[in-house]
Amino acid sequence: MRRNRLHIALFLGCLWGTSAHAGKIELMLGAYSFSAISPSKTGSLTSLGAYRVAFSQPVFSAFEVSLGYTILASQIVAGDVAYGFDLGLAWFPLSHASTTVIQRSEQTLTISENWRPYVGASFVQRQFQVVQTGYAGIGFKAGVEHPLSSSLYLRGEMRYILYSADVDSSAREFDLFMGVVFGF
Repeated sequence: MRRNRLHIALFLGCLWGTSAHAGKIELMLGAYSFSAISPSKTGSLTSLGAYRVAFSQPVFSAFEVSLGYTILASQIVAGDVAYGFDLGLAWFPLSHASTTVIQRSEQTLTISENWRPYVGASFVQRQFQVVQTGYAGIGFKAGVEHPLSSSLYLRGEMRYILYSADVDSSAREFDLFMGVVFGF
């Protein structure tokens, strides 16, 4: 119970911290495939129950730092649950990480590329409720953003995550996400 309160406090702190600065809020849902290997057991699960909320901040012109919270449900909205934080960095090699707005006197120029592909890496932590096991790992992602307006984007993303829990157990996760991003 104490760990859940810590996660909620960190989540609310991130929301408050990023709301004072220009950034993005991501609301994503999708599917995942998870497989774990230990000396005594091996198992896998595939489901449509992947949910993610994240706050991202563009840094420099082509990079974006994000802090997110992901929930994986064994059934679409029920069943066993895994949850945890993601801390990531994305690189937009062909575009800017966000819409560029230039204001001069009474004129405003908004520059937004139609398709913004990106690649990135992240540190990921997951707590699995049913087995009371925590995993930490490194993730790799690739995705694309398409602006619907100057502050609303459609985003698709693939992630591949390699986990380890202790010396003898490891896990892999593959996610496909689709969602909206609100710029502020």
